[in-house]
Amino acid sequence: MERIKLDEALNQILDESVKKLEAQNAPDKILEGVEEIIRGDRARPQPSTPALFVYCDAARNAHERRAMHETWVLPLVIVAVVKDDEPEDGYKNATALAAKARSVILEDRRLNKLNFVQDLYSDRFEASAPWLREGQVFYSLAIVNVVFTILEI
Repeated sequence: MERIKLDEALNQILDESVKKLEAQNAPDKILEGVEEIIRGDRARPQPSTPALFVYCDAARNAHERRAMHETWVLPLVIVAVVKDDEPEDGYKNATALAAKARSVILEDRRLNKLNFVQDLYSDRFEASAPWLREGQVFYSLAIVNVVFTILEI
């Protein structure tokens, strides 16, 4: 078991998630045309669109008491942001982008082979809807849970 602290694990999970998405943001790749992929805890609030924000929600300690290991479930949130003059296209494109980003993250259930990650699985998906719209900007989000175990001592 690799010794790693919680803050280090969280940073590596976010960094690897962004790397996976960036690797698919190239010609003839699934995320071709995305203008910005942003680690959500470090970016300016007005990205060029289409964009993806990646950040974490509250992690839950999910292990039975045993030894010094801690198993966590971390919701990884991926928000697709699309600007479009046509509402029908905006809703559809935001939903499609969030779904594609979710698929990219789930391709490798160990998140680029991070030793402390055991699994990734889908959680919530919010297709773009009227409450996920601000003028000509449309949003959709996917949540993927990351299950990982750390040993800090």
